[in-house]
Amino acid sequence: MVEHKKIIVYGSEGMLGYDLRKELSSDYDVIGFDLEDGDITDRENVLKTISHIYPDLVINCAAYTDVDGCETNVQKAYSVNADGCLFIAQACKEYNIKLIFISTDYIFNGRKKAEYSEEDEPDPLNIYGKSKLKGEKFLTRTNPNFICIRTSGLYGIKGDSFVKAILSKAKTESHLKVVNDQKCCPTYTKDLSNIIKKLFNTDYSGFINAVNTYGCSWFDFAKDILKLAGLDHVEVDPISSDELALPAKRPENSILSTRKLENELGIKARKRIEALADFLNELKESSGL
Repeated sequence: MVEHKKIIVYGSEGMLGYDLRKELSSDYDVIGFDLEDGDITDRENVLKTISHIYPDLVINCAAYTDVDGCETNVQKAYSVNADGCLFIAQACKEYNIKLIFISTDYIFNGRKKAEYSEEDEPDPLNIYGKSKLKGEKFLTRTNPNFICIRTSGLYGIKGDSFVKAILSKAKTESHLKVVNDQKCCPTYTKDLSNIIKKLFNTDYSGFINAVNTYGCSWFDFAKDILKLAGLDHVEVDPISSDELALPAKRPENSILSTRKLENELGIKARKRIEALADFLNELKESSGL
């Protein structure tokens, strides 16, 4: 077992970074950086920070995740999601520090009829996916001491998410319209944080899928949210992605397999419905929703 004492988290004020700091801080010295004090697109700043702190581990949660925004802000997408990853990987390589990079299911084209494994060939459909894939490639070419975690459909207590949007709309609307032709694995950031903690306490390096299991369409997930929140009187109508006419094309199926995580590493991924129920309880306690 590899024990890490000091950890840098980039993107520490984001949805995942927030829960990750909470998960790790009881056992480790966690130093968080966000845009104001840890711009990952500034190579010299990254190198100076990592050399000064000299952590046992760096976790890169920082990303430009506005999928549609990436289509028009292409330079920003590649600067943050690819170049930023390269700069962190170079600094970690120089000081022999393990690096965890958070990637996405959107690196796949969604045409596969089964779950995607770590060995499947990426073929992203949009700029977001392409920029994250370039970050993955920079990572693998630069620092062999890495874990690249591919995850999907994140929601958590910090920031906006699909879950919060559905709950908000259900307050004022009796009929909701949700896409039924995009399947993924909605994942609770608390669960992902717990998996990350377990992962870096192993000697594993390479790619790994980490999601809540039993993926579904956004339409089915919306129905789950409303049912568990006691709002199942609100009706949900299925629509196609074409009806939304969004700038970025999404994969039809980006469900990720957790077989490697569970069978090879012995880390159990929770079921989607269990994670959602816990999140709704957390949300109720924190905001009274």
